[in-house]
Amino acid sequence: MPTRPCDHSLGLQDDSVFIDLNIDNKKCFYLVRISFDGYGCCRLSESEQRQSVMNLQDSQRLKLLLDSRDFKNPSIGVIIGRFLHEIKDLVWEDALIEHNLI
Repeated sequence: MPTRPCDHSLGLQDDSVFIDLNIDNKKCFYLVRISFDGYGCCRLSESEQRQSVMNLQDSQRLKLLLDSRDFKNPSIGVIIGRFLHEIKDLVWEDALIEHNLI
């Protein structure tokens, strides 16, 4: 979407949450922004984005799943859940909990 530029945007929890991710030069995903119904949009600063890098193994697996358009694969939820748990201090933890993401 032109108003939310990113490499990949995922709708979670029946589209009540949108997570926007970019890929860095090491081919790892990092969080740009996440929006929650009832909370709004949490945009990460550039410094926070550098802190929100997904590990390479999960990034590679997620990229394969997204490229194959296997959006219903439960592994996506596992990877995203693990990632959000690791970076919960950078986003609204209460929103993550309310939307059952951590």
